[in-house]
Amino acid sequence: MDVSINFNEEVKVQLTAVGIDILKQNHQQSAKHFMDRGFTYPEFKLKVDDEGWSTFQFWHLMNLFGNHMYPSMAQPFGAMVVIPKSKPIDTVKIKGVEVPLCIRCGVPTKKESEVSEGDKPSARIVCRTCYGK
Repeated sequence: MDVSINFNEEVKVQLTAVGIDILKQNHQQSAKHFMDRGFTYPEFKLKVDDEGWSTFQFWHLMNLFGNHMYPSMAQPFGAMVVIPKSKPIDTVKIKGVEVPLCIRCGVPTKKESEVSEGDKPSARIVCRTCYGK
């Protein structure tokens, strides 16, 4: 059975000690970058649910851990990645075209000026404002 996943969807993994160390190193690098420029940066806090799963957007998981995954090396997370069932994305009709609402803030992902009658439904699920966050 094929499974389709959007890179913006969330996935769950159980981090290993290696994965937690990678997250800490990444956080320390970011903190140094900002603090060297006079900004404050929050302390590292691992987010794990009651069953030991950490949630990431799929693209972010690949970005954080992709360079650390090789055969025969200690892996950053367990072999199983859970893809929660997708919730339906709310839409609004603009000029007769179904336009998804942003999954973060709820505004249409396209402006009326970007939509023409007869357009195919948009695959965009994050608005331009949230995309830059």
